[in-house]
Amino acid sequence: MEMTLSKISKRVIASFVDYFLFALAYAFVLLSFGHEETMDNGQRTIELEGWLNIIPVILWIVTFPVMESFEGKTLGKKIMKLQVVKINGTAYSLLDSSKRRLCDWIDFSFLGLVGFLIASNSSLRQRLGDLWAGTVIVDVPLLSNESDDQATGL
Repeated sequence: MEMTLSKISKRVIASFVDYFLFALAYAFVLLSFGHEETMDNGQRTIELEGWLNIIPVILWIVTFPVMESFEGKTLGKKIMKLQVVKINGTAYSLLDSSKRRLCDWIDFSFLGLVGFLIASNSSLRQRLGDLWAGTVIVDVPLLSNESDDQATGL
């Protein structure tokens, strides 16, 4: 099976989809379980209190490292037909996904500029997390029946 490195633009769109969905889920958690407060200046805020602060962390872990470790894809990658694979051909694991995702905080700093610059200057278009985990993002090859369906408009 031939692998094609994904375009950075497709990866950016997939990340946008993933983090938009995460933000929606986080907003739902805030609106459902958050405590509303009015500040001295009249501004209203909603915050999670106590143990409820762990919910966004668990949501992030399930949304990204766990989901991605099952088949090398998040929902955004599925939509954009991308997949994470190991460079050396071994199976992609939860540890690999966790390594990639722990670096998100660095890669996405300054509105993603750090990750974009690292990927743009890497011969395999790898972000910092990909370099650490030994992974690349590739286009998912179309199966023969999928290409037939697309050709017939199904």
